[in-house]
Amino acid sequence: DKVQFLATTIARELKKQLATGDLLSEPVPAPLAKIQNQYRYQITIRTDHILRLSAALAQTLPALKKRADVTVSVDVDPLSLL
Repeated sequence: DKVQFLATTIARELKKQLATGDLLSEPVPAPLAKIQNQYRYQITIRTDHILRLSAALAQTLPALKKRADVTVSVDVDPLSLL
């Protein structure tokens, strides 16, 4: 529940800052949703404006009130969504 809540919060905040043509998925469990007793969610974003997305992430992520036991990672241009 903690991971899902944080992923939903991140998606909501990013949606406010992204351009109209950018595609932002709803947070969903990752294909391998649980690894070593850790739950994973992912948000997929497609944009032609990488600088705007980078600025939105730089503003949004540090401002989050996240728990010490939750980690957020960003993968730009992933080779795989696993």
